[in-house]
Amino acid sequence: MASSRKAGAVVLTDSISFYDKNASEFLARTIDVDMSGLYERFLPLVCDGGLILDAGCGSGRDSKAFLDRGFEVEAIDASAAMVEATSSHTGIRAKRMTFEEIDWVDRFDGVWACASLVHTPYEDFQSALQKLVNAAKPRAPIYVSVKNGGGPANEGERQFFNYTEQRFRDALNGVLGHRISEIWVTDDSRADKERPRWLNAICIRV
Repeated sequence: MASSRKAGAVVLTDSISFYDKNASEFLARTIDVDMSGLYERFLPLVCDGGLILDAGCGSGRDSKAFLDRGFEVEAIDASAAMVEATSSHTGIRAKRMTFEEIDWVDRFDGVWACASLVHTPYEDFQSALQKLVNAAKPRAPIYVSVKNGGGPANEGERQFFNYTEQRFRDALNGVLGHRISEIWVTDDSRADKERPRWLNAICIRV
């Protein structure tokens, strides 16, 4: 177990370093991506004006969309560059925080983790997701997305932990305090040459 935690810490450190060093390029590729299709499935489940946790806020694109729609937002990211970007883009003060540091309980009316767990090793996925579930209020939705694929994949300095639908479902079912509302597959909305497919899930806190 100790070696797994150490390996996970290395992966996280490498990922944070990548986003800090390549912030401008990453922001240019993601900040204007149209995510409205996902918002339409998630936001109707959040109470009017509710508080949403944007866990892994990146550019601040989704935080701003939620704010523009009248919701309150708490935005966090492990990358200092992403925290700065979100704070600048939204006008709210994002926080630098890893999933491991989350200790909120029954606080949020919705939790949004869009592509935020893609670098989390399989053995750490459930503990990270448990933090998000615990942070949600009863009956609040938790949105999670991961890359669809057969296993780990390296892209430059980053390692991605991809999921088949069954592996994703099994991982979700291993977390306490929620029920799976739906799982569906989408294409990547970016204009990249290689466009991955994504597994999306909405879980409801019980």
